[in-house]
Amino acid sequence: HSPYISTHTLQPYLYCMNDLWYVYLLACCDATLYCGITKDLSRRLAEHNGLRKGGARYTRARRPVALLDYATVYGKSQALKLEYHIKHLPKDKKRDGLLAAKDEGSHHTTGGERNGTPLV
Repeated sequence: HSPYISTHTLQPYLYCMNDLWYVYLLACCDATLYCGITKDLSRRLAEHNGLRKGGARYTRARRPVALLDYATVYGKSQALKLEYHIKHLPKDKKRDGLLAAKDEGSHHTTGGERNGTPLV
């Protein structure tokens, strides 16, 4: 009996670790909100603020932006579903919706890239 865990045993866990996505909520300088998904939150935030090439057209005109909150989910599909849900909430409920996803547990953990649509 080996004290080491085989790669075969870890395969489902390695898949999950490699498939982490962030669903994030930004506050723009004009008091609007922006929701998006990415696999690299720090890179994406730098893009939104013009520190790196890229970023969404919506946030480009509303810099600087600040990270309000984020949730970590497994898989792009789950990230897109949560992003869709958040975008369809009223502005004053968006952060609560993200916090609820963080507390949910089974599909989301405490803590999603696609250009999001404007949130007003």
